[in-house]
Amino acid sequence: KNYDATGPEWPKFAVNSSDTVHVHVHPETDLLKASEYFFGANLPLYLKSASMVNETAYAHIIDAGITVLRYPGGSSANKWLWDGDFDTYPYFASSSWMNAESNTNMSDFATILHATNTKPLVELNAAFALVYGADVAAEYFIAMHEAFLALGVNVTYYEFGNENYGAWEPPYGDYPVNGTLYGECFVYVAEALKKAYPYIQVGAVVLYDDNTSSEDDDFARLTAGAVAGSLLKRGGSDEHEDHGYGATIPDWTEQVIQVPGAMDQADFFIVHEYFYKGDSDEPKDVTLLKEPLLLKNYTSWFQTTVDKYVPGASVPPLILSEFALAQITSNACGSTEDYISALWEAKLIGESLFSQLFAALTTFSYADSSSECDEKDHGDYGDYGLVSKDNPDRPDGSPYPKFIAHVLLKLAVGDTVVPSQVKTANSKVRVYASTFAGGEVGVLLINEDPYNAAKIKLEGTTNSTNLANSWIVTGQELNNTNSDTNPLHSTTVYWNDQSDALGEGFPPDETYLPYRLESKENGVFHFPIPPASLVGVVVYPSSDL
Repeated sequence: KNYDATGPEWPKFAVNSSDTVHVHVHPETDLLKASEYFFGANLPLYLKSASMVNETAYAHIIDAGITVLRYPGGSSANKWLWDGDFDTYPYFASSSWMNAESNTNMSDFATILHATNTKPLVELNAAFALVYGADVAAEYFIAMHEAFLALGVNVTYYEFGNENYGAWEPPYGDYPVNGTLYGECFVYVAEALKKAYPYIQVGAVVLYDDNTSSEDDDFARLTAGAVAGSLLKRGGSDEHEDHGYGATIPDWTEQVIQVPGAMDQADFFIVHEYFYKGDSDEPKDVTLLKEPLLLKNYTSWFQTTVDKYVPGASVPPLILSEFALAQITSNACGSTEDYISALWEAKLIGESLFSQLFAALTTFSYADSSSECDEKDHGDYGDYGLVSKDNPDRPDGSPYPKFIAHVLLKLAVGDTVVPSQVKTANSKVRVYASTFAGGEVGVLLINEDPYNAAKIKLEGTTNSTNLANSWIVTGQELNNTNSDTNPLHSTTVYWNDQSDALGEGFPPDETYLPYRLESKENGVFHFPIPPASLVGVVVYPSSDL
């Protein structure tokens, strides 16, 4: 969008500190492309078709800047038969409900992709291969790919299964399951798919299992990924260990990568992480907001593991195809609906864009289902979704705070990542900068301090213009003087100080005019940002004015 001169000037509000936070960006230095694959979401087939195949849902997906949809979303993958042929494949008959017309079926998925101009990331039923054989599975998946083609959907990226290292996934308990058997099926299926359609890429399920001890007890359980996987404490000699959330195969990755051909056929590795898993104490906000910084541990661990077991092999790109700030079963349950989730979601995407440690992100999920939290949690309900479902306090399809973070990212994150840094020591402000194709400079600022505003001095954006548009997302009014209120625990979102951004004011970027910022020092901008805020600034070149 071009510069909008009709909006209000940057708002005035109290700033407790006289210190200035110095923020520098360097738009003349391109680092990396800001891949569209960082803005994905899961689309579970168990969502009702009526809730997804409609103009409102399409608008929400577009307004949130979602570019990739993962289907059938989560554990459904290892139970779903795309053609509903349960007579031929009776093992999956207990999951026949998934093929009900009322669910978001394969045809609905194609309709949504076309309506929203999003790309598909499709999960294959790895359990099918483990039960009926890799050769039968390969033919079945090629037929599925051709069925997608008939619907006008050309799938490039497939995931082979979903969390198959866990006892919650079939065919665990009914048929032998381990990383070696999975890896052998993966290699056969990947080779067959690529032989039939050479452009197809297939990813393998791996498990991050770094059990390095931590002196920070609150941080110690942020280790192993999966909805039900917590690998903190080891015990016993069983291959499948139960740690309260579910049995897992802790050496899964080592087994998979040692299968002949696995590293050659794996176009990417699939990682899941539901970060906070603690159930004894209510987590500190600072602990939750530190979680995105753990991403750097993943790449180093996978590289070390590959070097150890497959010397000379390269680690393929990692994709984080399911993530959330906490497990719903943890004592951070309510945080998934609180305002803190907006800052967390923006920070995780920002860190990923800047570091490029992962090649793609798909949040779990576009919609899921609200669950009641216990008395220790931050709030009464938790929900993995960007929009609500089965929440007694909200109509279905209502955006949550983390959804609004995606709306802001769509506005303030450009095509190319550029260097940026906060040069003030001990600041709780984080910055992520980028440039747009038209020459605009996008700056995303996150103030993690829930009680103190920050005075920003932004330098280096441009020498060609002194004008910018901006948006402020907060969990409370800008001039809130109640110091006892922690906005991170709010369930309300304010967009440019308007409180109906989750409902009547939707979509906020079209409902409310952006703020105007003007530099008085040839490209140096001075402005305050509120406590616990998410701020997007776009500085325009003269050609846009």
